[in-house]
Amino acid sequence: MKFFKNPLVAILISVLLVFSSTALSINAKLTDKSEDIIDGFYYGIEANGVLNTSVYFNLSNLCELSGEIGLIAENYGIDTRELYSNIDNLKESYSFHSDDIDSIYECYETFYNSLFTVLVKLNETELSDRHLEFMSDAVKQINSFKANIDNSGYNESVNAFRKKFNRFPTNIFADILDIDYPEYFA
Repeated sequence: MKFFKNPLVAILISVLLVFSSTALSINAKLTDKSEDIIDGFYYGIEANGVLNTSVYFNLSNLCELSGEIGLIAENYGIDTRELYSNIDNLKESYSFHSDDIDSIYECYETFYNSLFTVLVKLNETELSDRHLEFMSDAVKQINSFKANIDNSGYNESVNAFRKKFNRFPTNIFADILDIDYPEYFA
C-alpha cells in the first residue's frame, strides 16, 4: 500500500489514466468520423443543404451502362473481354462497402481505360443508326456520371476531415492507435 501513497506513483497513475482516457476518446471520435466520411462514398455527401449522388451510385450506373456498350461492341466484332473483366473487378472492389477507397479508385482507372479503348474502337466503326443514337446518349451519360463522381463532394469531405484532425495532438494519438484516415478517391 505504501507504493500507492508515493506522490510520484500517484502522478504517474494520474498521467496514465488521463492518457488512456484521451486515447480512447480520440479513437472513438476519429473512428466514427472516418466511418461517416466513408459512408458518404456509398450514400452521398450533403453539401449546402443538397445531398450529392454518391460515388458508389455513379460507379454502379457506369458499370451497368458499360455492360450495354460491351454488348454493342461485340456485335461489331470488337474484343470486350478486358472491359468485362474490369467491370467485374470494379464491381467486386466496391460491392462489400470496403473502406479501401484507394483500391476502388485503381480499379476504376483500369476500368475506365478499357471502356475508353472500346469507345474509340466503336467510334472508328460504322454503326447502325440505332446503335449510333444509343452511343451518342451513352457518351453523354458517361460524361454525366464522371462529372457526378468528380463533384460528389467525397474528396472535399476527406480533405476537410484531414485538415481538422491531422494536427497535434490528434495525429500523434492516431499514429499510436493505428487509426487510418479516410482515403481520397483519386
